[in-house]
Amino acid sequence: MTPIEKLAWKKAQSSLPFNGECYEIAVPWKDDQPQLPTNSPMAKKRLKSVEQKLLRDNELARAYQAKMLIQQAWLEAIEWDDSLPSHLITQWRQWFNEARGVEQIKIPRCLKLPEQVGTALTLHAFTDTSEKAYTATVYSRHVSPDGRVTVRLVASKT
Repeated sequence: MTPIEKLAWKKAQSSLPFNGECYEIAVPWKDDQPQLPTNSPMAKKRLKSVEQKLLRDNELARAYQAKMLIQQAWLEAIEWDDSLPSHLITQWRQWFNEARGVEQIKIPRCLKLPEQVGTALTLHAFTDTSEKAYTATVYSRHVSPDGRVTVRLVASKT
């Protein structure tokens, strides 16, 4: 760990209560903090689901692999102007060759179509993190007067 990472870890350990299974993080603007149940079984189920998606969806797997390669370069303290070591060059070339066709991915950006005027709109945000990666995703959910539900990706960050 770098000195700044050690400092951040020390600060987190001193300020976040650990209940034996997970860290309890309060929302600073809420006075009464409810006890939230552990979501460990759900997290494991989601991890299995993501693993299956990565096995089925080559595009998703390539995006994840690129993030991990960038992270590996940072962990090895490779500067921007430095040459990559041969093991990373091999991995990058493999990733690049597999990434062809990614420009075909299309995500609709319109959040509310004209025919959805008068529908109920809610935004749903999901986050997850691990030692190697993090993600945040926001979806819009529209419910029409006749009960039809439409969900659209608003934004995501990994």
